[in-house]
Amino acid sequence: MQAILLAAGESSRFWPLSDGIHKSLSRIMDKPLIQWTIDAIRRAGIKDIIIVQSLSEQVEEELGKANQGISIKYAVQPEPRGMGNAMLRAESAISGPFVLFEPVSHRC
Repeated sequence: MQAILLAAGESSRFWPLSDGIHKSLSRIMDKPLIQWTIDAIRRAGIKDIIIVQSLSEQVEEELGKANQGISIKYAVQPEPRGMGNAMLRAESAISGPFVLFEPVSHRC
């Protein structure tokens, strides 16, 4: 089982909290929101994660390639074109059943 995390949007609805960074990198209790999601995925037994990020690659810079015993691969969505397009960007890294996550809801 793989997990796909979407972290490539503009984060415009999260302003001013996301000023200059993707909303998934906003920190709560000294940890980025996306890290809380990764920790929950790990506890669920999933050890293969694909993160779809923007061209700025801020998420990859923050998290790196490995994260406490799990494999993280990154796909890039060059411009925000919705969740369907983000999934297409991750397609080449998907190798079987997966679950899709968005680290922060659009309703924030």
